[in-house]
Order: sequence, then C-alpha cells, then structure tokens
Amino acid sequence: MQILRELKHQMRVISNPEYRVALGGYRLLFIGTGQRVMKNKGWWRTRLNYYALDSSDLRQVVRLPENKLDFTRERTELVLYSPNLTYEEYYETPCKFEDSWIVFQNSTPHDPIAHLVQENGFCIFQDAGGVVRPLLYQTSQIASQNVEARWIAQIAFLRIMTHLHQSTASTSSRRIIQPLVEIPVSNGTPFHRKTMRIIKQHLASDLSVEQLAQLLKISKSNLSHRFSVEMGETLTVLRNRLRIERAQELIRGTDKTFKEIAFEVGYEDPAYFSRLFHLKTGLSPKAFRQLVSRSLSSER
Repeated sequence: MQILRELKHQMRVISNPEYRVALGGYRLLFIGTGQRVMKNKGWWRTRLNYYALDSSDLRQVVRLPENKLDFTRERTELVLYSPNLTYEEYYETPCKFEDSWIVFQNSTPHDPIAHLVQENGFCIFQDAGGVVRPLLYQTSQIASQNVEARWIAQIAFLRIMTHLHQSTASTSSRRIIQPLVEIPVSNGTPFHRKTMRIIKQHLASDLSVEQLAQLLKISKSNLSHRFSVEMGETLTVLRNRLRIERAQELIRGTDKTFKEIAFEVGYEDPAYFSRLFHLKTGLSPKAFRQLVSRSLSSER
C-alpha cells in the first residue's frame, strides 16, 4: 500500500538524529497521508504507545473494547487517541479511501493535551470546514530532504496542535475546530505586509518571482532568501493557500458557479481547481457548499 511505503520512508528519515523533531512539548514520530486500501472487511484493531490523530475520508464505526464504548466517526471528523488505548475500526466492505494520521508523543513532564482525552481516552474533533486536513498534508513534508519543506511541516504540526487546543467543546467527547484568529497583518514585518498585499492583489494571475521582486523593488536573490524566512511558505504554496481560502469565502458568501469561482481565484482549469480544493480541505467544492448550507440551516 502506498501509505505504508510512505510511512516506512518517513520513519527512516525521522529516526535519523539529523531530522528528529521535537516540537511544542511533543515529539513527532511519523505521519501518513495518502490512499489506503483495506482488502478485508470486519474489525481492524490498533494499539499504540503514542498519541494518534486519525483523519479518514470514510464514515465508520469505532469500538473501544476496554471501555465497552462504540461511536461513529463521520467523514469530516478527526479522532485523537491517547497512548496505550486499544481501538477497533469497522470496515463494512473492502474499500479504498484517503487516510491521514499523525503519531506523536509527549516529550515534557507537563502534557498539555491530556485534558482533551482524559475521560475515555479519545476525543472527536469536528472539522467541517476542512481546517486541519491541509495541515496534515503539509506536515507530511517532515520527511522531505528539503530543509525548507521540513521547516514548513514543523509549523503545520504546531498549527494542528493549536487547533486542537483552541477547539470548543460540543459534548464531553466531541469538540469543534474553528479557523484560528489570525494575527493582524499590522503585527507582521513591513516586508510581510507588503508582500501579502501584492500577492492578494494579483491572486488571479500567476505572479512570478521575478515580477514580485520588481513590485517589491528588491533583487530576485534577496526576495528568495527573505520570502522563505519571513513568509514561512514558498510563493506557490502561499498563493494556492490564499486562493483556496478566497474560494471558500466565495462558496460561503455567493451563488457563483464553481467554474466562475475557479476563474476568479486564478485557476483556468476548473477540474484542477476541484482536485486542489479537495486536497487542501478534504472536501470537494460541491460538498463544501452543501456542508455550509446545512450549517447555516441548523443555525436558523
């Protein structure tokens, strides 16, 4: 299976002392994201000595035999399991699905996440807006040989931890993930503010590094160095993120077609836009609009 091959690669890389990662009171062990194939049906048992955050594009029943507890995990939900917890996932039929999960451990005397799972050893996070899934994908770059990609992956992992902490309680074992309150742009550096303003102004065009350097009135080499340090993402990654965020706003607030939205945010190929939107949010544009519509209806 592709995801298992990727896990083996990441385990080799992350176990290397040169790449070992300890972040925010946790040690990231490995992360798997990609397509998973389950060839059998029935219960699949897992028990780890570490925390596991699991996100699957699959609705399934989960059983905790030690606690004599069952629950259903929806496609838009993530589950955080505490260390040394046995859990079993039910597969009704052999299937293929997208799966993402992180395994990590506490690395300090104080465990800042234990309160989320202390009651039954697990916590379900409703991620209807697809906030965390793109971060799972970014965190998978932790095994990259590219230093910049690994740095971005570390930031993504910390953002995931922040989302878990800032989620709001729905029930004793369910919490709701909301978009983080972003730091106002005025608190950034002048370079950061100006760069973000220019990129947003040219979001619908494929602004090149050379063109951006000209607009910022600096050399291309100076821009390349400062961009990775002060922006935290490559130009392509940042632009795609801003485009998808803008697309989400348009889906929420307008009745425009997905083709119109794709063109407005800078994608000439609506099919590519749909694939990228699904990759970044975990939902297709259509499913995202339906989800927003149901959420608004339930609030009325």
